[in-house]
Parts: sequence; structure tokens; C-alpha cells
Amino acid sequence: MVPANYVLITAAPAMDKASLKRITKFAYKLPEGWETCTFKGFYTGKKAEHQGTCVMHFQVFRQSMYLDLKNNPYGLQESWVALKRV
Repeated sequence: MVPANYVLITAAPAMDKASLKRITKFAYKLPEGWETCTFKGFYTGKKAEHQGTCVMHFQVFRQSMYLDLKNNPYGLQESWVALKRV
């Protein structure tokens, strides 16, 4: 699950833009399995269902998704993790 040249960050990061931008990779558990993604910012549009979500870009799909990291559990046995390049 953890890509080569990366290690798992054991504690969930602070949920502010500056902290999330410093992390180079995230992994999120989708129905198909774990996929890596990058943080692009917080949703700033008008749709109520996306308010408070993070815009995460998945290279494998070549698209971004709105994910609620703040309210989803963190960890390998949960929904998402942050990764650090070594």
C-alpha cells in the first residue's frame, strides 16, 4: 500500500491548508482499494454537499475528488493516511 520511497506518517496531520500542503502524498481507501493522491486545497464552491471537503487529485484517474478527511478516520485500517518521502 505504501509506495516505494515513502513512509507512513503515524499521526493524522493538522487539518489546515499549510499543514496539508507540506505533505507530498496521501493514500485513500476507495472501493477498488488504496490509491495515492495529492492535496490541492479546500473546496470553495457553492455546492453544500462539498463544503468542508478537501480537493484531492488522483493521478491514476486523472481527476480530482472531494474527500472529507476531517470526518473520516485516519490509519491503515481506516479511510486514509498521509505519506512522507524518504
